[in-house]
Amino acid sequence: MTTVLKWLSISVIVWIIFQITRKKLQRKTLVSNQSLEEAMTRVLAKPQNAKYRILKPLLIAQAKHETGNLTSNFLKKNQNLYGMGYPKRRKTTASGKLGNHEGQCVAYYQNIDDSIQDVLYWMDYFKFQPTTQPLAYAQRLKDKNYYSDSVDNYYNGLKRFL
Repeated sequence: MTTVLKWLSISVIVWIIFQITRKKLQRKTLVSNQSLEEAMTRVLAKPQNAKYRILKPLLIAQAKHETGNLTSNFLKKNQNLYGMGYPKRRKTTASGKLGNHEGQCVAYYQNIDDSIQDVLYWMDYFKFQPTTQPLAYAQRLKDKNYYSDSVDNYYNGLKRFL
């Protein structure tokens, strides 16, 4: 009988440790600051993306703003750094689309490199003019209907990560 109780006690302890570990892993982001920085460098190194290289700090800040500093479930599930919807007309690197999220079909990606490249395709499609000024960047995104929040709120969100 004592052997059964010991086995049962050990099983309960193992189960509790498993649950705690599982919850910690669920909270942990799949994208780190370092992996975002490395992916951004790889994507911006491509010749077709040369004109966007000056945007690197803003693109990183934008990704962090959009994902709650790289912790959102949306990022974890979809590798979508920018909350991009699935496009109907423009070129995309999205692997597919998911059901309705805030009124649109959202894109999912194989990796964050594809997510970064897709926001650059979006910029190409909408003839986005690069700028290194955070307020002008926020305004230009707003002018292209990238987000629905106020320019001031979006600008302040970007500034948190610059």
